Amino acid sequence: SQRTIGNYFNMAPGVTGDTASGASVRDNSYNLDGVNLNDPSVGTDYVNFGADIMEEISVTQGGVTAEYGGVRGAVVNVVSKSGGNKLHGQAIMFYRGNSFQSTNTDGTPLEGRESGFDYEIEPGFSIGGPVIKGKLWFFANMNYNKSSVFFSGFPWDQDTDTPRLETNPYPFVKLTFQPKEADKFVFMYNYNGRTYDHRTNRGTYAHNNLDSTVHQRTPTHTISAHWTHYWGDNLVTNLKFGMFRSNFDMLVNVPKALYVNTWTDGNYYNGGGNDDMYKRNRVQVNFDGTTFIDNFMGSHELKFGAEATIADSGRANHSYGEATNIFGEPWQNGYFDLYRIHPNYVSASNPDGVLYRDSLGEYSNTNKLQNFSAFIQDTWLIGSRITMNLGLRFENQKGIIPKQNENATPYTVVDSYG
Repeated sequence: SQRTIGNYFNMAPGVTGDTASGASVRDNSYNLDGVNLNDPSVGTDYVNFGADIMEEISVTQGGVTAEYGGVRGAVVNVVSKSGGNKLHGQAIMFYRGNSFQSTNTDGTPLEGRESGFDYEIEPGFSIGGPVIKGKLWFFANMNYNKSSVFFSGFPWDQDTDTPRLETNPYPFVKLTFQPKEADKFVFMYNYNGRTYDHRTNRGTYAHNNLDSTVHQRTPTHTISAHWTHYWGDNLVTNLKFGMFRSNFDMLVNVPKALYVNTWTDGNYYNGGGNDDMYKRNRVQVNFDGTTFIDNFMGSHELKFGAEATIADSGRANHSYGEATNIFGEPWQNGYFDLYRIHPNYVSASNPDGVLYRDSLGEYSNTNKLQNFSAFIQDTWLIGSRITMNLGLRFENQKGIIPKQNENATPYTVVDSYG
């Protein structure tokens, strides 16, 4: 198994294909040291990190507490490692090669072609210990994951297969400062610089050649700061700040218009067609407190808190010419193809198909999300056999599309289906 949070999540009972208990892939909440890792645009997990930073991972599904709101799938929490008063370190090497798997393409048109991973290698090193014994500790980790994967029949115009190369550097650092018994401060930084060579975002790999692929680069920075204060023996509060900032760019390998053979095999060729550049940013502030009440019709663990989140996402596109078929005609074959010719957002609010661009071949948009919530929950233990989880949550979500493209020129797309 690949050493990612998504693969570990799918090992949990009741989880398959990133869906928990029948919910959708967008119904889960992924968290690292209190920082929400979900993509603010599509809701799936977005931020990656080295597996060796994990002290523990928990998956909760069904009846999640009011702290997490309307999560219909699962809550995935990762707690990262911390340094201690003794210096510790480790070095690891993870590897799997093509000889570790078999293929079953005998008797098919893909017989003799490669498929599945070519290799995956991940060296890693971590070290943790004291800066000031009893007060200040550090933990640092570096993993570097590199993998090469074959897709049967890619590229379609060559007799030999070309693998897709992916690299993921994962540097991570964490500082823990406890100046006195009642206060603890934690700072965390994680970076992921994922890159793909020969990625396709059009159809299957078997219909692409090298000219029609793109190069993906996704630098992502994640930061959190956490203050814990103990108010005597019966109340603890946490104040957290977390954020991630990321660019998700897919840049063509060949800056030419995309051609598609709609007449026979549906293969793509000539060029990458267009650059797609996305942004994904999230900032959040959390506050919570926990207190304990005994001998009141049982015992209670009472937790309360609030959260404010601001996120923004956007897309910029540069086209190298409109996609055409082998006759040079615009490639119009239903909604899917309209989207590919003119990579813009078409919705029910735009039934006439009028799309707006800064200029022909250019497009950009930005969206914002605001989320404010507060909750209170009670874990009520009655005797030794009954536990009741009661909760109340208020939540306000607002999606915002700011003014943009006010000087754009209308560009009408004609639907070939009329």
